[in-house]
Amino acid sequence: MKVIHDDEPATPPVAVEPVLLREPLVARAPEVPQAPVVPKAPVVPAANPDDFPFSAPWWVRYPLGALVMYGAWYCAFEWQSTQIPLAHWIFAGMLAIISLGLVRELFLGILVAVVVGLLLWAGGAAIAALPVSVAVIIGALIIAGAMKK
Repeated sequence: MKVIHDDEPATPPVAVEPVLLREPLVARAPEVPQAPVVPKAPVVPAANPDDFPFSAPWWVRYPLGALVMYGAWYCAFEWQSTQIPLAHWIFAGMLAIISLGLVRELFLGILVAVVVGLLLWAGGAAIAALPVSVAVIIGALIIAGAMKK
């Protein structure tokens, strides 16, 4: 083996001419006829078992949503957890969200009804929380305004 030092010139590379082969190196396998490809039928969303309750027709979802909403009401007001505080409220909230997902077409109407109901309840609670003297003064102002007319 010859060792090349830095001061010695390197030998130039030798050019090699390409060799053309008449036959391929790997023989091809004979072609096998394949069966015709039949397109698959599209999957209907209602047939998906993983998403069943949310993809069912409305006549299944609406009663199921009402049943789940009743379960949320029962958990919030009737079932009291002694082990975990507020567990019944958390579970009721989760059931209410599931119920609103089941009746998704009615969601906006239910949301508006809940907000209006909460505002009316808060207004009634605010008036009921007033001291008696303030209520008497407001009542006197209403009567005085009515008598002027």
